[in-house]
Amino acid sequence: MKRLPSLSLFFWNQRGFSFEVEDFNGTGYLKSIGPTPRRGKFQPDPDVAGVGIISSMIAQAIAVCLLALWTLYLKKRNSKIWLESFTGFLFSVSDMSSILSLAYIINFMLTGKCKMSTYHYYIVLDTVLLACSTIALTFHSCRHVFFSTRGWILRVPVALLIFSLLGIFLSYQFFVHTKNNFPEWVPPVGRNDSGLLLPVSCFFDMDLMNGKENPFSPHRAIKKPGKPGKKKSKPVYVHEPLTETQLSRQLGHPIQNYKIPHFYLYGLLTLSLILGIAFNIWQHFVVDRRAKASKTTPKERRGLRRYARWAVRFLVYGISILCTVFCTVHILKLRSWAEHSGWLSDESESRWYSLGQLLPPMALGISLFMLLDSWGERGRRVKGGGLNMSQKGSKELGGYRHV
Repeated sequence: MKRLPSLSLFFWNQRGFSFEVEDFNGTGYLKSIGPTPRRGKFQPDPDVAGVGIISSMIAQAIAVCLLALWTLYLKKRNSKIWLESFTGFLFSVSDMSSILSLAYIINFMLTGKCKMSTYHYYIVLDTVLLACSTIALTFHSCRHVFFSTRGWILRVPVALLIFSLLGIFLSYQFFVHTKNNFPEWVPPVGRNDSGLLLPVSCFFDMDLMNGKENPFSPHRAIKKPGKPGKKKSKPVYVHEPLTETQLSRQLGHPIQNYKIPHFYLYGLLTLSLILGIAFNIWQHFVVDRRAKASKTTPKERRGLRRYARWAVRFLVYGISILCTVFCTVHILKLRSWAEHSGWLSDESESRWYSLGQLLPPMALGISLFMLLDSWGERGRRVKGGGLNMSQKGSKELGGYRHV
């Protein structure tokens, strides 16, 4: 794979959003095809697929799903004390996911795509989608108090930035290269080689996507004319086309970009965020103002509104849980295959004791300590008579019982 001139990694030009190659680290990815493959040459990236970072992101997404479901029960009981604790924990976990996902995106923008394999690109997409899931679910489950905290000044721009950048990347892949080939979703356990080991630039950069460097390129098998002066000289292949055996047993069958589910999951999560914003606006300008004016709502309208709320709530929670389960399973399958493939040059992605892998779980542990302290403080206030276990119509919570 040759080096191509470029001005920057990502940029806007007259043709729209595009990718260009800056560098190639020459780890010998294409050596996976052939009778004597050179294993142990695939460079791991613990900053992207490290066990500590991945475990922290998955744990955060699962924790947000469970706590968001638990807040439904607390809202029904109108338990203000415990609801405040869970809401604070949801905000802290969602903020950590936002920071980590933003770091992922910045790392991808600053790191040449020839230095990032398709395997690591899949990991990045999954982890950022996990963060988007926590953002959308936290916004919806905590919509009553979201704008009553000072943190919304940063949470809203960061959330919009993450969704926008991820949307740009996926739109480029989905709309510009809709029917172009992309490496397989998950390689089978019994096969050690895969197109996932190729740099992701082979499937994004136009100069490489249709060139001989891409084994899935339709132009790989273009024939060149025979030697001049020889009448019977037959044209030969620049590169022999991949056989069915090579695809099935070595590199894997490619899939087209529009069949990759990441874009559809992103669309569903964006819909969830929009519904959360719409519900928050409706809560502020309709429900709260009606409550302040002491206006009563007809019984039929209250029933219809209640059914609509639960329908949207079921949709948002279902989308977030589906995305969390799907991305978690995909990450675990990819990491399991990479560990057993024999291509990783070292075990840096599986080392728990490195500082970069310890910090994300420790940050999650700090949030857990804060949750426990919050429980203890509110419990002491209840015993001292400062608060009741069930405070109805709380002004700070916007009247959970009525929304």
